[in-house]
Amino acid sequence: MAESPRAGSAGRRTRAYALGGLALGSLLGLVLSSVPWQAAGEFRVSGNEYTGSLAVVLAAVVAAGTLLALLLRPVGRRILAVPLALAGIGMLLTGLPVVGRGPTRRELAEGTFVVGGETAAPWAYAVCGLIVLAAALLMLLRAQTWPRPADRFDRQRVAAETTADDDPNEVWKALDAGHDPTVDDPAEPPSAGPDDRPGPDRRE
Repeated sequence: MAESPRAGSAGRRTRAYALGGLALGSLLGLVLSSVPWQAAGEFRVSGNEYTGSLAVVLAAVVAAGTLLALLLRPVGRRILAVPLALAGIGMLLTGLPVVGRGPTRRELAEGTFVVGGETAAPWAYAVCGLIVLAAALLMLLRAQTWPRPADRFDRQRVAAETTADDDPNEVWKALDAGHDPTVDDPAEPPSAGPDDRPGPDRRE
């Protein structure tokens, strides 16, 4: 069944929102994972160092899932949306515990914790996780309305196979002219050769 123009437009719009949100959250997450999450004077601790590379891994998973979503059909996209949503929750929880927490025993022993040295990067990383979570939920709920990857090629194939005989107007014109549109045009009879022309018997 052909979808209405309004439904097709809504599907393309939700696809742009979902994939755009996933791409934005993953790219910003990759950037924020490499900037300082704690800083005081010359002391700097990046997101990767602070989380043991968990921040960059979660953002990379979302980036890979975004690319994969471009190739999948609706069922595959809805399945993919579940791990992407979990990755978004992981990004959210990875950024939030940094804010306002106290030092661990290891940080106290190594002297790698600075009181009040948190930057805005953990907050921004948590917001990226929230964006990824919202985009993944949108894909889970609306992926069935998105255009399929093969739709464009199907339309090209159908257009190539469509001929003038498929036009109802052409069919009616052929019927009015006394032709049967379901039968191919008969081949023209071969032209009579010189020996086939009627004439008086030739005697040797």
